[in-house]
Amino acid sequence: MKKKFFAPVVAICALTVVSCTQSDESEIALSVQTEQNPYAEEFAKLNSSIDDFNVAYFEANGGLVTRSNPTFNFSSVMTSGAIGAVVGAKEGSLSAGISAAGFSIVVGYIPSYPGIKRAAPVTSGVLENTVFQNSNVSASTDSVGFYHNAIMLEAKKQHPDVIANPALCTQKFLTDDLFECATQTQIEDFGDVDVLARLQYAVTPVLSNTFSIAQSSNSSEQFLAQVMSAYPEKSAEFALIKQFIDNLDLVELSALNAHDYAQQILNLVNASELPQNIKDALIAGIEVSFASYELWNSGVMSVEE
Repeated sequence: MKKKFFAPVVAICALTVVSCTQSDESEIALSVQTEQNPYAEEFAKLNSSIDDFNVAYFEANGGLVTRSNPTFNFSSVMTSGAIGAVVGAKEGSLSAGISAAGFSIVVGYIPSYPGIKRAAPVTSGVLENTVFQNSNVSASTDSVGFYHNAIMLEAKKQHPDVIANPALCTQKFLTDDLFECATQTQIEDFGDVDVLARLQYAVTPVLSNTFSIAQSSNSSEQFLAQVMSAYPEKSAEFALIKQFIDNLDLVELSALNAHDYAQQILNLVNASELPQNIKDALIAGIEVSFASYELWNSGVMSVEE
């Protein structure tokens, strides 16, 4: 884990002693990258700010402390949920929340998926601890991570068989049942018929396509790669969020510290020079990553053997 975190730092240090030829090559590479992503320079600045923050943060908090390895592959479901949030964020936070929940469940459809049958004590805070204060947030519970966890908890209540064995997930579950779960979360906006109809219209095609990818995938790694390749224009967002997920494992064993770390990254995203729609997508992905981490680590979604 330490090697993974410090490798970018070493690479940055190495870049300070480059030849003119290397510098020219870098400029050419940046030019090509900019053609592919018109905001490559803004992403580079944000990534640099996050790298600097990570070094300072982990030094100030006593170095790197890894969490114990879970018996369930959290990284796959966190990444899948985050991708769903990024893709769904185009239609707003409610859409991102439902899309994220659907993606989190769909990854479990993969044949080689390790499953979630893990006995663990249920703890509180899987909703309250997922709320963040962002410049574009108008209500205390207007957090995509909050929506994701609320929908997942309701899905477990109404469809425990699917949560216990995601291989039972069907097209109908994603296009109908999941939205019904959203209406039962007590989140007022999900109860608005017009809002829900708009969300179904926007999100259903995305979830249907994702389910098709899952059906043809042999591993969670293959599934994630194919889903990400389906949205090449969002590759920079996916890369940044994946690094955030990797770094969550380096945060000290404290929910408070983990929440603080996530909030600091969100602050950096908000302060970046990226356009607001890209900031919103990044915020959605980061919030869902953290919320998913809290949800699965709490044990509340676990099924007794």
